Amino acid sequence: MSYLLAFIVYTIDLGAVYLIFDSLNAVLGAASLIPLAVLICMGVSFLGLRPKPLKKLRSRDRNAVNDAAEELRMSAELLGIKLPRFRVYFNTGSSVNAFAGGFNAIVVTQGMISQYGHDSRIFASVLAHEAAHIKHGDVMFSAIVTVNFIFLSAALTVSLFGAALLVVLIASVLFSVIFSDVTALYFSGGFGRICGKVVGVLKFVVESIGRAVSAIFFRHQELNADKFSAQLGFAYELIFWLEDMSQAECSEQTFFEELLSTHPSPYTRIMKLEDIETSGEFLLK
Repeated sequence: MSYLLAFIVYTIDLGAVYLIFDSLNAVLGAASLIPLAVLICMGVSFLGLRPKPLKKLRSRDRNAVNDAAEELRMSAELLGIKLPRFRVYFNTGSSVNAFAGGFNAIVVTQGMISQYGHDSRIFASVLAHEAAHIKHGDVMFSAIVTVNFIFLSAALTVSLFGAALLVVLIASVLFSVIFSDVTALYFSGGFGRICGKVVGVLKFVVESIGRAVSAIFFRHQELNADKFSAQLGFAYELIFWLEDMSQAECSEQTFFEELLSTHPSPYTRIMKLEDIETSGEFLLK
């Protein structure tokens, strides 16, 4: 699904380039530059996870990660499910988490290893969830959305501040005709600050709407990744992990934070997994 969504976004981008520049050369340039930007974004996001090779872990922790990965592979082989190729890294973060990023990579935190390294099935359930993101192309979709946000933000800044600057210049000319130069400077400066505030609010609203819309797709990806983990036989273990994580959360999200969140609430994820486990629905939609 994410591959299809990424292709749709890519096609829309090319259509927008043609509408703006009315040039096939510009479209051909964008056709090559957009994938390059996506690859760079995927690489940068992976480096942002501060990955370290497993060989830098002490042997006990390294064995725990390898045991969980082997548990996942054995379960997939037993059920006849094809896993994507992936390589596991770790970072020194104390939070209990794991991330899919870069090019077929899963990064687990030291906190995850310390807390769940003793239980290979719970650890494997989280690895299965992250492997699903790789299998479904969620990492690439996230990258192309990020690239679009970067260029949208830049375009909004230039266009909105350009318009505000034009309004300020016109107002300055009018003030200078009606009032003295000192008064014109005072009014145009104050007017410029007001325009800046208005522009900032407009930019924030447009970006927030875009993030809220994209968050809907990201939340759907998370539920699909949970389904994949359940399909591999780790529904109970993933539910246990989510319950553990929900108890560790000290603060509730505000409505706005929940609206922009890329993850469904733990409660929603647990209910979906329990429904799957009860009904025996293990086929991904």
